[in-house]
Amino acid sequence: MLKKSSDGSTGGHNRWLRNTRSVCPTCHGVVEAEIFCKDGAVLMEKTCPEHGKSYVVLSREVRYYSELSRAYFALMPKNFAPHLITVTLTPRCTLNCPICFAIKTLAEKVHEITVKDMEKAITQNPGKEFLLWGMEPTEHPQIVEILGLLKKHKKEGLVLSHGLKLKDLDFLKKLRDNGLSRLYLQFEGFDDEAYKVIRGRALLKEKMAALENLKRLDIPTCLEVVLAKGVNEDQILKIIDYAVENPFIRQISFLPLIPFKPSENGRKENMVPGYHESLRLIEQKTGGRISLDKVRAFQKLMYVVYRLTKLRKCHYFTSFILVRAKGGGYRTIDEFFDLPMAEKIIDDSLDKLKGEPGRFFDMILMLRLAKVFLNRKCCGFLAQYIKSFFGSKKANKSRAMPDLLFIVYNENCDSRKADINMSECFCQEITLTKNLDDELVFKPGYQMMMDSYRDLAGLSRIL
Repeated sequence: MLKKSSDGSTGGHNRWLRNTRSVCPTCHGVVEAEIFCKDGAVLMEKTCPEHGKSYVVLSREVRYYSELSRAYFALMPKNFAPHLITVTLTPRCTLNCPICFAIKTLAEKVHEITVKDMEKAITQNPGKEFLLWGMEPTEHPQIVEILGLLKKHKKEGLVLSHGLKLKDLDFLKKLRDNGLSRLYLQFEGFDDEAYKVIRGRALLKEKMAALENLKRLDIPTCLEVVLAKGVNEDQILKIIDYAVENPFIRQISFLPLIPFKPSENGRKENMVPGYHESLRLIEQKTGGRISLDKVRAFQKLMYVVYRLTKLRKCHYFTSFILVRAKGGGYRTIDEFFDLPMAEKIIDDSLDKLKGEPGRFFDMILMLRLAKVFLNRKCCGFLAQYIKSFFGSKKANKSRAMPDLLFIVYNENCDSRKADINMSECFCQEITLTKNLDDELVFKPGYQMMMDSYRDLAGLSRIL
């Protein structure tokens, strides 16, 4: 293992970042691990008492990873509670996607959650939001009643769906009228070949029909885009352009594919661009308008926002904002204020920080950052969207700020790159399932993912 010197280096080109725990790739047991920089990459070294050392590349964007890691762990307190519960509503699904871990491991271990179950979960978790997914929530026979229950308790109706039933306009109207406030739609682009690889069959016609209905009913929509290397990278710009032109789309989430299918030589297929490498693709496809440097600087600012608003987010969750222009196209958020200056203020504050940051640190940092936003362009922008936000809250938060398009980059917790110490402190969601004994089970989201990938590894060995 690398030993950290007083300046944080380990000699040569190596730089230690932090210790954590991870998962042995052979036995899938929990093992000690270190994260460090070496030869232009961020690596995790795992040490299993039985199977020895193993390595995995976390990122090839060393500056991006190390700077955000430093800011994140300095600014994000460990005592923020998770704010989201993802509900595995049903084991039913009309697809059998090759990439889906849930249908292969979770579907046979869960029962359908009833309206009574949801009532119990909501009343026991008054401060939480609920996202309905798994396997396909629109296949649940009481999806309308469950959305109505969320609406009754003044909760947003958040649904993650493959969208095949949403081509039925009357069905979608019924969902909307009973509380559907935001739809997260699996969408891999405008090429059926991508759907054949990622989802197992051609689906473009159904996806476009669903989008047309969502647009017609003006339902705030997020596109959940799985990026597979060599499969749909050419769709990135097309998806962004489409979203910019259609204000009902409020967010694009890019999720690099986590491989689990064994190849012929026994190694996992490497379809994944990897942590942050997909961001380079987005930078290239947008001609640098959404660049890695901009995203890094903006994310540091978001860590400050998360800290002040007590919003728990994962280290591997990053975001950026596009603002739709009146004449068409978009402007990036850095056009409204001096983003490099904001990043410098945050970096300088962290350089001077000794120990844990407190209220005095927060106050001084906010005063320094306030100067960055005191300009006519930014003040006008903030006034417009604060007004929009509070006006739309009378209906639901999903209708706030319709001219903003959030670009989100997120990575799921697979066993290869598992960062258990970070996940235990900062995992932003809890999963809710109903087991075969008809008991409601609440579990951290990362744990559910890791359990599923461990099960998949076991299946692979059996097969």
